[in-house]
Amino acid sequence: MQRMTPSTLLVSVLILVGHSTTSAQERDPVVPDAASAGNLPADFYAKPGCARPEAPPVVKPVRGDQAGVDAYNVKVRRYNEAGKVFGACINAYSDRAHNDVDWIVFAVNTAVAKVNGSNPPAAPPSPGNMPANFYPAPFCIAPTDKVAAAPDPRNAAVVEAHNTKVRTFNALAISFNACIADYKTRAQADIARIEEAQNAAALEAKNQ
Repeated sequence: MQRMTPSTLLVSVLILVGHSTTSAQERDPVVPDAASAGNLPADFYAKPGCARPEAPPVVKPVRGDQAGVDAYNVKVRRYNEAGKVFGACINAYSDRAHNDVDWIVFAVNTAVAKVNGSNPPAAPPSPGNMPANFYPAPFCIAPTDKVAAAPDPRNAAVVEAHNTKVRTFNALAISFNACIADYKTRAQADIARIEEAQNAAALEAKNQ
């Protein structure tokens, strides 16, 4: 199965209705800069929890001290065995971190599918270092009141009432699309935090 990546995050396409005019602010909304903020707290991601092996003794036994040599070799073997267990634990942590990225991508694309009325994506096959479905859905409110077809243009009062509804719908739609885009940006920030945790774990294993 092809792994999902941040590039597979989709964008919502809530269509704006016509027959009205919008201001420059409505046409080009300002989306908050969320490059460094995620949908979860900065420290949300699970730590590896792998037992780091105790370093072997630095001072080697003197020549002729067979008992000391044997004890030293036992400690070295234990360290090497514990090092393998530690490395395997870090590798498993890193593999599960990929699954957590998939769960974030799944959450974003599920939210977008709901907006677009399309079929939601398949859920990842297994959880990662976090519980399955750990990632929150967006708190974005889509406009629910549908705008009827344009009325008879000869009735000015009815046309103005219609245009007011259109402007309201468009403003809500713009706000909703900006909210979804912000949610996606924050999801990318959370993915970056998981990748940072992976890199830190790999560096810890390398420096053991």
